[in-house]
Amino acid sequence: PDDWFAGSLTRQIEIGGSPAARLNGCLGWLNSYPYGCAEQTAATAFPFLGIPALVKNGLLPEHFLTQRDRTVKEAIRRLQGMRNGCGTFGMWPGGDGEWTDLTLFATHFLMEAESSGYPVDADWRRELQQNLSRTAADKDNTPRQRAYAVYVAALAGKPLPGIAEELLASAGDDDLTGFLAAAGLMKSGRAKAGAEQLDRMLVQ
Repeated sequence: PDDWFAGSLTRQIEIGGSPAARLNGCLGWLNSYPYGCAEQTAATAFPFLGIPALVKNGLLPEHFLTQRDRTVKEAIRRLQGMRNGCGTFGMWPGGDGEWTDLTLFATHFLMEAESSGYPVDADWRRELQQNLSRTAADKDNTPRQRAYAVYVAALAGKPLPGIAEELLASAGDDDLTGFLAAAGLMKSGRAKAGAEQLDRMLVQ
């Protein structure tokens, strides 16, 4: 802009042969993220679950595996301090409110972390599974919330194919609801039905 002070605007361009050129800096930024509500805690740690594949393919040095271990374990510890005792999460430690979208996202992270070798306490896991079933079945929730719960429930080993099929039948033009419900079916052992829905969405 013409009215900016000379020298107050700078630009920096980084060029690399792959997106990995920025991985190191991005992961470092996440590790120093200054906020820590439940959503931010899960969002900060989620990308670290993919580090082993990046190290294996030579895109990151091996020392990131230690950083990953520390970051994921700390996120799980912090989330445990924000649980409400019924499979839901408050926004901050000691909070008593229930946040459906936040709870689904945090539970998604925990289930993916568990499949990556970071087990969740059995009682806590049961609470999370029960809440996913309640959320998916509750028609006061939005179709997208219910479909997300269906998908995460399948990841958690408690598939809900009947609700997934119901949501698929009523999804209409809502691509995200249809995608999550179809992915939930595929993760539930109903790969053919889920894949057919995804094919229809891609054609549209």
